Amino acid sequence: MLATLISTRCLADRIRRAYLRRRPWWTGVDPDAAVWSASAAALIDAHWSNPNLPLDPELFVIAQPQCPSIADPWGDLVGPLAVRRYRRRVARIVRRLRAELRAELRLVRARGARGIAVESQLAKGGRGLSPLGRYVAAIRLGRPDLAASLRDDALRQHDGCPLYQLACRGLVPDDHYPATIDTPSPLAPLPVGAFVGWN
Repeated sequence: MLATLISTRCLADRIRRAYLRRRPWWTGVDPDAAVWSASAAALIDAHWSNPNLPLDPELFVIAQPQCPSIADPWGDLVGPLAVRRYRRRVARIVRRLRAELRAELRLVRARGARGIAVESQLAKGGRGLSPLGRYVAAIRLGRPDLAASLRDDALRQHDGCPLYQLACRGLVPDDHYPATIDTPSPLAPLPVGAFVGWN
């Protein structure tokens, strides 16, 4: 219970900070205002009902509309509409990531058809091939030896955007994905000045 309360507070604080970053002109409301904990609770409930939906407070905020002159955190962040917008954003990102990975697989096949050895392509990478794309290609080509040598770089790519795990569903078996299914929850507070990417 105490751990859940602490996690909710961390999540609420990250939502508040992300919301204020998008509206630097707004003086905001009290850091302990109920709107932040209500939005954190909405995000947690959405994640519990669908564990594929990440607990990503910054992405949750960026998925909401931004009016240049009005700040309405209750309207923007709380309620079923905010969660639907977040689900749609996550789904769009996953589709885009999957399309990028499929394009990389087509590139490997096309280069192979031109006589470029798969081993060379996957080992060296090169333009148009990401570490995770090379890893997926190695798995799909039945080359666990190559996949093992690419795993660490693929894992770093996953760490930069855990949504790749969802994007890889159907491309590689879940048990071959470089990260474990139980990825750590991003509820720990971010250090001051940390950069947050929003895909």
